[in-house]
Amino acid sequence: MKTGFEWPDESSLYECIFSEFDEFKEAVEEKDREHMEEEFGDILFAVVNLARWNKIDAEQALIKANEKFINRFRK
Repeated sequence: MKTGFEWPDESSLYECIFSEFDEFKEAVEEKDREHMEEEFGDILFAVVNLARWNKIDAEQALIKANEKFINRFRK
């Protein structure tokens, strides 16, 4: 049994991500912090699913990005 929801293809996942960014921008324009937080969470959820679609460990990718930032900042 499969529960939850799934995107039919990677293209629809990109559409979802772009839509979530638009919704976040609307929340920013409204200056509604609670709505902004909700939409930002939706962005993160969708982007993590993009990683999953591509068999990428999102947590490891974030750790590597942080390490890269720290190394650049130190220089």
